[in-house]
Amino acid sequence: MVEYFLTNSLLGHFTRILKQRSNRRGHVAQQVLQTLSILLQNVRSQQTVYYLFSNNHINEIVTMQFDWEDDEVLGYFINLLKAVSLRLDENTVQFFFFAASNGQPATFPLYSEAVKFVNHRDSMVRAAVKTLTLNVYAIRSPQVCAFVTSYPPAAYFADLATYVCEQCLGLDRLLGSWDEAAGPSASAVGAVETCLAEIEDTFSYFSDVLDVGQPLLQDLLLDHLWRRVLGPVLFWPLIQEDVGLASLAPSSAPQRVRPGLVGPLCSLYVLERVFFAVVDPFFLGTLVAALLGDEEMSGIVGEKPGGIEGGKDASAENAFRASDPPGSALAPPRLPRVPASRLEALQYRPVAFRRAFLGMLRGSDAQLGVAAVRVVAALMRSKALEEDLLDAVGLLPRRRRTQRELLEALVREEGSLRLEERAGGEE
Repeated sequence: MVEYFLTNSLLGHFTRILKQRSNRRGHVAQQVLQTLSILLQNVRSQQTVYYLFSNNHINEIVTMQFDWEDDEVLGYFINLLKAVSLRLDENTVQFFFFAASNGQPATFPLYSEAVKFVNHRDSMVRAAVKTLTLNVYAIRSPQVCAFVTSYPPAAYFADLATYVCEQCLGLDRLLGSWDEAAGPSASAVGAVETCLAEIEDTFSYFSDVLDVGQPLLQDLLLDHLWRRVLGPVLFWPLIQEDVGLASLAPSSAPQRVRPGLVGPLCSLYVLERVFFAVVDPFFLGTLVAALLGDEEMSGIVGEKPGGIEGGKDASAENAFRASDPPGSALAPPRLPRVPASRLEALQYRPVAFRRAFLGMLRGSDAQLGVAAVRVVAALMRSKALEEDLLDAVGLLPRRRRTQRELLEALVREEGSLRLEERAGGEE
């Protein structure tokens, strides 16, 4: 099939068909887009991939305006874009990314057209867009990275943050409609679970973006998350009106303190899912330090191990543990600190959130108490959290702490024996 397709230049023929506006809707558009997707998925030769990409026909198709109200046409279009993205690497991206020249800005139609649908009502479309973006972010090209982190393309992350906020506001309304006396109906519980699943999936995607390891991308994403989502949705709602101004972050003046966008119950439900979804240890560690930290966890962090620049509040809010020095089995931990810029987004010091959270655990509101317990359970089940951090915030199980203390005692004893043996040998 592939040889016949190439021999007869069918890609150019399909492009000419789709240039006719009437063919960009209905069965013709569906069939052409589906055929192209199947073709790309079944190509095995890299030389064939180069041939298909080099004639610019796919770029022409990508920039065409189809009937987006037709869900099937849109589905096939997005699948085609995803199929192309699966073939992208440092070599093939040259056929789709056009660097700035002669005063014209850089363009990347494949990426720019795809991200327009990130908040589409169809979950399959949203998932395909996220897959495409991750494939693009994985390309080690400074020019591509500069493009996706500059505006207008960088507005994609603002749109994502807004989408998460809208989902959380919808969840808050659903929780507020529950009948406390009779309890929620089965349909109400189902609606809440659906909303939470979407929020969890989005945070899982955020974690994947961080895991790509592009510093500029990490900084951009984290900045939007802290300012647009984590502060207004996850942290501010936990603070009640009776919290004193003494708990304010140094950079927050009293007149600038803003209320949360949702209720505390919604905040706890979302926190639980965030701790399930996020597997990036540095981001997760900073979240835990912000929620359950003390005064020692307020400050500016250092450099993320392995990589991100250590400038002012670089995305490396993320360094919460130095590597163990040679010869030590258990080095003293360096715990995460919440950066100054993040404290500004939080408005309050971590100790205020810790007190508020513990108050919910011990309080008389059963719903808040149960939700807070679920947050603790999610933290303790996370495989991405260091034991040092769990120990620092008081969540390390007693049995495990006893095991660690015994191990430390054995290490100290072994070290003492070695020193004695060395001293005896010298004598």
